[in-house]
Amino acid sequence: MRNAILILLLALTICAPASAKKKATWKKGYLQNDWTVGYGYKSCMMTVSGLKDVEMSDVTKMTVTADNRESIGSIGLNYTHRKGRLVSFGLAAAFEMTKEDCLINKRVWSQDGVLVDNFEKVGELSNKYITVTPLIRFNWAEWNQGKVVLYTKLAVGVTFIGDSYTNKSTDQYEVQSKKQHYFGFQASPLGLMIGRKAGGFIEVGYGSYGIAQAGFCYRF
Repeated sequence: MRNAILILLLALTICAPASAKKKATWKKGYLQNDWTVGYGYKSCMMTVSGLKDVEMSDVTKMTVTADNRESIGSIGLNYTHRKGRLVSFGLAAAFEMTKEDCLINKRVWSQDGVLVDNFEKVGELSNKYITVTPLIRFNWAEWNQGKVVLYTKLAVGVTFIGDSYTNKSTDQYEVQSKKQHYFGFQASPLGLMIGRKAGGFIEVGYGSYGIAQAGFCYRF
């Protein structure tokens, strides 16, 4: 029993400095912080119409719809800090603007006695989205002392939405816009970061930041 205890103490004495040296080597050889600035294409905001937040009066027997939805894309800013070889934690933010035409369907009777659609543009609805999310990143593989990193990123937070309506109709329909907030998220199963200090990154996924993101990174 005494011999077993002595062997265990000896093993701990040998392994502890080796483990500390390995951790120190990792911290010395790898950069632990990074900033990224990127552009996101086709975020989930492109599938959400702001019309549900707009209340129109005097639209009896009329259908309010939207068309020609456009977006400037999502502009994102991320900061992450590595807590070890595998996991990084951080904070992300993004801004996006969309615009869509507001249409009133003033249905009319044709000569054949059939009710047909007659869409008329009555205004434009502009939406501004600001998303803020904490994030976690899993660094699955890396090469050349972290110059190339393959990772997965998950982010969950909140999206703030502001609507602005411009009336284009002579009928002067009354429009009310609201500022609201919704669930914001991003799931990027595949991401690649390249560069020792200054470099670039690319991600594919789905959420408030886009199905594809690319941009610049700075690591320190």
